[in-house]
Amino acid sequence: MALETVGQDQRAPSLDTEWQRAQGEVRALGASVGAITVELGALMQKEAQLAQAEIGESVAAAKKVGIFGAVGGYLAILVGGFLALAMMFGFATFLEMWAAALATAGVLLVLGIVCGLVAKSGLQDFSVTPKRTINSLQEDATWAREQISRNAK
Repeated sequence: MALETVGQDQRAPSLDTEWQRAQGEVRALGASVGAITVELGALMQKEAQLAQAEIGESVAAAKKVGIFGAVGGYLAILVGGFLALAMMFGFATFLEMWAAALATAGVLLVLGIVCGLVAKSGLQDFSVTPKRTINSLQEDATWAREQISRNAK
């Protein structure tokens, strides 16, 4: 029995030491995870602000383009109307009036189709998606994974 008591007494301090060391590591890991969580929260707030600013820039640009497009469209309608009348009266010098009006309508139809295709190709470049913010978020996620894996070791 004396030997068992001595063996237990010698093991007890090392188990306590191991337990305390393990608790210290758990606390350190918890503190690291807590710090990373706080940093990620701040980072997400900044990313949200960046996304709002980027979307705001896109909306402001779209408003400006819309206003200029509306004014230009109105003026083009006026000019187009007078050009169509001039074309019709020009055709009327060698065609009947109804045939001149029909020929003018055909020319305007072709011009309208061409303008519509140009407008369609211009709208393909426009995007409300905040691409820079998405790239930044992907980089942040990679960084966070690296931090968590580094602190878990």
